[in-house]
Amino acid sequence: QDEKLLGDIDELPTETDTFNLAIQQNLLQYEIYTITQEVTPKIRPLTP
Repeated sequence: QDEKLLGDIDELPTETDTFNLAIQQNLLQYEIYTITQEVTPKIRPLTP
């Protein structure tokens, strides 16, 4: 009985898991933004 309960609890996403997932998504968005910022000026024509 106790082991079954613990197993079910482990399968549920904890607040920490959700928090870590949010951080990962934010980091991914930040990386994409940074890459975009670095690449975009090179794509633009050099004429003023």
